[in-house]
Amino acid sequence: MWKPLTFASRDTNRWNIRYAGKKAGRIEKAGYAVVSLDGTMYKAHRLIYKLVEGAEPPQFLDHKNGVRADNRWDNIRSASHSGNAANCLLRKDNSSGYKGVCWNKRQKKWVAQIGLEGTRKHIGVFDQPEEVRSLLA
Repeated sequence: MWKPLTFASRDTNRWNIRYAGKKAGRIEKAGYAVVSLDGTMYKAHRLIYKLVEGAEPPQFLDHKNGVRADNRWDNIRSASHSGNAANCLLRKDNSSGYKGVCWNKRQKKWVAQIGLEGTRKHIGVFDQPEEVRSLLA
């Protein structure tokens, strides 16, 4: 949040009315909240981690709910590269409605697979994408 200016100048009141008490920064195109400090842009979740933990953030931080601008402390966690990727939201071009399930043109069936730490595991081939749900129950 922007703090109100306290020194007296011609523009202080105008600045306080426009900015004081409002959220600092902006949401970038990729969906992350960013803030400028001393002329350098930072992702807000990385600054929050550093303020709370008192240490540099790890290479990968994850938003538990997948909302990149939701920087509540209980929504931010340390993650591995694959763990961070696994927690991404469903892609807009996903035709099955499920993560890891895609259409195989050659077999004319739905193929389910998962990836973990750089390896891919084949789960199975199905007539309908909903059939994968029974494996997860």
